[in-house]
Amino acid sequence: MVAIALSLAVWLIWSYFFMKPKPQDQEAPVSEARIEEKAKEPVKKAEEARAAAPVTVSATQGKLESYTVSTSKYTAVLSTKGASIASLILKDRNIQLVVGENQFKAKGVLDFPIHLTEAEFLGKGSLDDVLWNVEKISDLQYRFSAILTVNKEPLRIEKLYTFTDKNDYFKISYRIVNQGREEVNLPGRALIISPSDFLGPAMDFNNSYNVLNGIYFMNNSFEKMEKGGLFSSGGDTKIAEGATQWIGVMSRYFLIIMLPEDFSGTSVITDNRSTAGYRTGIMVPVETFKPGNHMEKSFKVYIGGKDKEALRAVDEKLVDAADVSKWIEPIRDFLLWSLIKINSLFGNFGWSLVIFSLITKIILLPLTMRSTESMKKLQALNPQITEIRAKFKDKPDQMNK
Repeated sequence: MVAIALSLAVWLIWSYFFMKPKPQDQEAPVSEARIEEKAKEPVKKAEEARAAAPVTVSATQGKLESYTVSTSKYTAVLSTKGASIASLILKDRNIQLVVGENQFKAKGVLDFPIHLTEAEFLGKGSLDDVLWNVEKISDLQYRFSAILTVNKEPLRIEKLYTFTDKNDYFKISYRIVNQGREEVNLPGRALIISPSDFLGPAMDFNNSYNVLNGIYFMNNSFEKMEKGGLFSSGGDTKIAEGATQWIGVMSRYFLIIMLPEDFSGTSVITDNRSTAGYRTGIMVPVETFKPGNHMEKSFKVYIGGKDKEALRAVDEKLVDAADVSKWIEPIRDFLLWSLIKINSLFGNFGWSLVIFSLITKIILLPLTMRSTESMKKLQALNPQITEIRAKFKDKPDQMNK
């Protein structure tokens, strides 16, 4: 009851201070300045319409193909459809992190798309289903390309995957070239770049422990995206503004993170729909593309477990993504260290757990014995306690005394 009362109080205070109804505008005489401003409105709308001109995809020479990349860390299958990663298996655990069929209606593939508008971010992007052209540079490097037409001017979009054999990350570089004869302004003067809308492995997501989150690092602070919420605007997206150092998606045990190289985003946009995936995008401002000019943006992409040392090896800013409680972490680290030391002697984690449990029992034996003795003493007092309760059942204060 106290909790309900406090919650109601918070809601009433919030409603009073932050959700006041706006007073109705009273009719006021129209000034000359207002008349002049209204006269300019059609011009402004025309300019906005030109800025948001339809985006079309030119015919490409691509065909449906796949390429397998194998490193010491994982095996990835690249697909020309959307220039995406259609399969990614972590070798050390033999776990598939691309899950196509899921209850969130998410695509699941690691597509790393460029979204030109918020509508594309929430739905299908212009290049999602395109069969990109591909150029194999080496066994560990592939360049995909496609052509977008914006304001009747062709933009060449390139996506370059660069893998390394030993690192826990690979690189994705985007290059946009204006191949037309006129300047091009993208809708919104910004790009939205994101990794994926889902991250495996396949699990029972009705279990409250098997959760997914969009994650990001903004103004040197780690944040997790929660869908909905009491004070949520209820819109399809959530937007947070600030210096964005990285973005990603987190499942129960694994992470996919895109870390910009040599730049920061201006904001983060996340999918807030309950029946959609967990896509999280970084907003990247872009200048006017003059004929022949190009823009390049590169990211490091970490895909793996919530391992602090592996994350630190990529960049110190990623460490908080391990999402470990600062109170629990020292205890966890000590227990893991102990278990690993025991396993170095026995070479089998099953028997190591048995030995670890026996050692724990021995260490805690004095406390267990004292607890048992206390219980026995309490049981011995039970007849007297029962007698007191019967004698003073109508005098609770005296009975307690």
